Amino acid sequence: MLEAIKYRDGLGREKNFQTYLNLLTQSAESGYAPAQLRLGKNYQLGTEVSRNIQLAIQWFERAAKQGSDRAHIELGEIYETGDGVDFNFSIAFYHYELAARNNYPEAQKKLGDLYWDGRGVQRDYTLATRWYQKSADQNDADAENQLGIAYLEGRGVAKDILKAATLITKAASRGHPAAFQNLGIMYQLGLGFEKNNVLAYTWFEVARQLGHPRSESFRDGLGLILKPSEIENAQQLAKRCQAKQYLGCISI
Repeated sequence: MLEAIKYRDGLGREKNFQTYLNLLTQSAESGYAPAQLRLGKNYQLGTEVSRNIQLAIQWFERAAKQGSDRAHIELGEIYETGDGVDFNFSIAFYHYELAARNNYPEAQKKLGDLYWDGRGVQRDYTLATRWYQKSADQNDADAENQLGIAYLEGRGVAKDILKAATLITKAASRGHPAAFQNLGIMYQLGLGFEKNNVLAYTWFEVARQLGHPRSESFRDGLGLILKPSEIENAQQLAKRCQAKQYLGCISI
């Protein structure tokens, strides 16, 4: 597969996508799981080849049969999102569970989501939070944020606002957009933190910069009751967070 990449990227070779594809396919046909995974992703996204979701599934399945947890994730996402196929949460659950039981944190989080929402399986908040915990134990920011919400709401675990604040803070320190949004709400309402509208505005603004869809309206609503000097202070804090590439900002 390394030789194929050289042709794709022009590393000591003249760029030639057809040669790249031929070599990658040969490697995949020989049973090399990473090549099968890469070829499947190419067909899924339509990069360097015409998009063909059925071929993508075939290559992901071949990689999955060889124990590729990443391939199970790819297959689960295709069926969960209905990417070129009918939605099938049961198949998504099957693939996520296989990878989750191999201690793959992303799969554990996704499996927790299916239990949380009751998609492809009966809704079970307790099982959802167990999988979130396994993923959070491996520093998965998505899982930390969702587990924080579970503790905040008391779903699947005993309600614990301080534990929720700790988990959501951890996720935010890793640059997680929804965690920043949740921090903003918690600071605004005084949940787990002393009420602080300047910091609430700050985290809403950071979440907005990271593309969270609801943060701008939360920020603007809060801005109606803040003094101009307070808004300026919050904006400066958000700029400092941006300068840190949104990592470790909760310590500012």
